[in-house]
Amino acid sequence: MTEPELKNIWNLYADLWKMFLQHHTARTDEEWEKLTKRAAEIVQQYGEDVRSLVLDTLELIEKRCKG
Repeated sequence: MTEPELKNIWNLYADLWKMFLQHHTARTDEEWEKLTKRAAEIVQQYGEDVRSLVLDTLELIEKRCKG
């Protein structure tokens, strides 16, 4: 794996962490809309191959917010 590929993976996980950090307390419909918009942006930025990681992160946030 090349250095740029590794950096891209690092950036992906950093973006997922930032999304989690910013939205881990989402409760309202408006907050969930912002979260899902950000998730879609991450998939668009990094490609369809990362969709499962994004969905796992969304599921983690949902479990923590909704009990």
